[in-house]
Amino acid sequence: MSYKYETKYNSPNFTKGSDALKVFGYKRKIDGFCLHHWGDPKAKPSYEGVRNYLSRSNGNTSAHLVVTGTGRRVSVIVNYNDVAWHSGNAWGNARTIGIELDPRGRESDKDVFAEVLADLRSAFGDKPLYMHSHFSNTQCPGVYKKLLSDLDKRSYQKISGNKFGQVTNKKTPAPVIPPKPKAVPKKVSPTTKKVDGTPQPDTGVAVVHKIDYKEENNVKEKIMKSVPKPSKVSKDQWVQVLKAGLYVGVSAVLAFFISVVTENPDLFGTLTPVVNVVLVTVKKVFSEV
Repeated sequence: MSYKYETKYNSPNFTKGSDALKVFGYKRKIDGFCLHHWGDPKAKPSYEGVRNYLSRSNGNTSAHLVVTGTGRRVSVIVNYNDVAWHSGNAWGNARTIGIELDPRGRESDKDVFAEVLADLRSAFGDKPLYMHSHFSNTQCPGVYKKLLSDLDKRSYQKISGNKFGQVTNKKTPAPVIPPKPKAVPKKVSPTTKKVDGTPQPDTGVAVVHKIDYKEENNVKEKIMKSVPKPSKVSKDQWVQVLKAGLYVGVSAVLAFFISVVTENPDLFGTLTPVVNVVLVTVKKVFSEV
């Protein structure tokens, strides 16, 4: 937004800034901004009427600015370097800028004043707001008494331009919406193995499956059938085993006897198998005759 900044109207009711110390006891210095209203809104005062009244000849009151939301207009009728007669207080006149506001306090009135305040703070520094009632016993600035904090905050939402009236609103950044997290695909092993006939991912972990006890018994039976049963030992086989044992026993006795006679114990180990072979050979020879 912006507002129309009018400078063609001039009030004769002021004190030169160079005379401020002599007249008010304070040098002209801008230390704040003093708010006023035009009076009772029921009387329907107009922007032009108030501006002209404060600019009348031989008047005893004035202000630096007259502000209205109607047409978004602002008239500067006293130079900021000079002292306007607005607060009824020596320090208030010498050290502040007097601003007359539309008494209806509409949204447009508040918005225009916020822009004016942004421009003033840009030009003279971040100075505080004062109400007329701070300096004098009065109901002025009317509805704006309860809006001081709101007006102050509004001004910080405005951006002052290179000239008075060229004000823009600060852009409120759009809320940053965080992106939705991407779904993480499930990692599936390329190799699978079947458990109970169902393909399972090969996770490297042993999979416990159901046990079919009937099937397990069938497997056991098949295994037992495939193992050959031991054959029975015949009578002749037993006779052969006993004969072999007898030959070994006789061979051991003869070898022991020979080692004793010859007084050479080492012959026992050597002669035992030799004697056994000899006995077997002799037996075979005689059995064939």
